[in-house]
Amino acid sequence: MSHPNPTPTPAPVRVILASQSPRRRELLAQIGPKVPSNASADHGAPFAEVFARYNGDFYKIDPQLFSPAEVVFQNLDTGRVLAFGHTAPGVLRQSFLEG
Repeated sequence: MSHPNPTPTPAPVRVILASQSPRRRELLAQIGPKVPSNASADHGAPFAEVFARYNGDFYKIDPQLFSPAEVVFQNLDTGRVLAFGHTAPGVLRQSFLEG
């Protein structure tokens, strides 16, 4: 079954999450790199290429690809910040302007 519209639902570019537990820093350091879209094996390719790779079946695409580009965890008590992921303007440009 293929999806009628091959354009993905836009994910937010940056999400900021706040915590007040100083003991969660280690946990956030472990899970943080797994949260943003660059954790997907499909990250870095224009969407049309990814869509074609899955024979037009939108639902076979790794859902991780639709995660935010950047995730920031901020501890409200200590002010410490852990940031993961990055934007990929080149892929965006290739997807919409050069594709």
